[in-house]
Amino acid sequence: MRAAIVLALLTLVLQAVSATWVVHSFESPNGTTLLARTWLRRGEYGLFSWQRLVGWSHVASRVEPLRMFHLPGAAVYQLAVFETLPEPFHRYQQLPITLLFVLAVFRVATLAGGTRAGAAAGFLAACYPFMVVHGPVWDDAMLGAALEWAALAMIVSAIMERSESRPWWRAATLALLCGYAALVRAESQVTMAATAVTLILAKRVRLRREGMAMLLGVAIAVFAWGERNRSLTGSFFTGTSHDGITLYESNYDHAMEALLTRGQVEVLNETYMQAEFTHAATLGNELEMDRYFRQLGVEQIRSHPVRTLRWGVVKLAVTLTGVGPQFSLVSLKNLVALGSSLALYALAMAGYFGMRRGPAWREALMPGLFLAVALPTVVGALIGPAGFRYQMPLLGMWFVMGGAGLWQMTSLRDRDRLRRHRPVEREQARAKQVS
Repeated sequence: MRAAIVLALLTLVLQAVSATWVVHSFESPNGTTLLARTWLRRGEYGLFSWQRLVGWSHVASRVEPLRMFHLPGAAVYQLAVFETLPEPFHRYQQLPITLLFVLAVFRVATLAGGTRAGAAAGFLAACYPFMVVHGPVWDDAMLGAALEWAALAMIVSAIMERSESRPWWRAATLALLCGYAALVRAESQVTMAATAVTLILAKRVRLRREGMAMLLGVAIAVFAWGERNRSLTGSFFTGTSHDGITLYESNYDHAMEALLTRGQVEVLNETYMQAEFTHAATLGNELEMDRYFRQLGVEQIRSHPVRTLRWGVVKLAVTLTGVGPQFSLVSLKNLVALGSSLALYALAMAGYFGMRRGPAWREALMPGLFLAVALPTVVGALIGPAGFRYQMPLLGMWFVMGGAGLWQMTSLRDRDRLRRHRPVEREQARAKQVS
């Protein structure tokens, strides 16, 4: 308990300092903040104007507002903040989310590797440069990761307790967490569903009810979103209308040029996609536009499988390292990003080889949970956009294993120190006996 309190205070202090003096732009990298502000001002959920639609004005004028462009989970949270807190406190709205993520990582690492490994993992999660700088940003990726890891912490706790009691509130809480996560990011839907299937198929943990509750939570959330969209358009649609444009802009002919020169795959859309936008304008329907761009994206992947794989490797490297390809490799940003990433992965590998020999690692289903968290990150990087924020859920797993590696390094150093001092202690003991 003491370690959790100290870790919580450390996280809050670092995040508050970063939000007050370090971070200057808190706007979400996607449209969730604009959605929340529009919702607050107009009383309706939709995008009426957005910087990503620059060069798309002739399309946007026909189909705006885009009412299905983004899942509503993050916008709901921001709307609640905007309505309840004074504006000077808006910059701190992400603190409880980051705190939840750090404490959930601490809990999982403690159960899988011990108290000291958990404390080390929590320390890494709280002090990691990306967490300090990006934690206060109003990012739905952080919210989704926090909800996922809160669910993972509950699951691992239930496994390691070895209790015969199966309280109903645990299944209900997992259903709520998974349902909300499913309304934040599509990747969270995949992660939570894969985790639920892992619980259902793992016979020795006896958490099938919890796994079914998680699946039910995801299914209810997705069905509710689809029904809401059907009430607006007449079509039952469970995705978002930006999925198609995201798939296409991540794989079209100039996607890698945009990533390497500007750092994001979508920044050259205005230059190279005017023909596609002009055709989309003739459709005049948000769902038809999404279907059109989705078909273009699939066609790019199907026509250029080798290029897709080659680009996917580059995007995965950018996602895992946080390097900005548009900057020099020896720039301060890239040196910090690359150095901290490589150090974390080195600790994680050391921790993995140490933890996998312990019974708690497999008993807590950590290999299956790792795969459930890693799958959306890898697939998303291969065919989708690139960026360090896209591996937020996987980052928690690196912290868990990295904490074990850091603890192993310190314990080895302590043992070496004891071995060096032990001969001296023996000589002192003999001298006392002689005297």
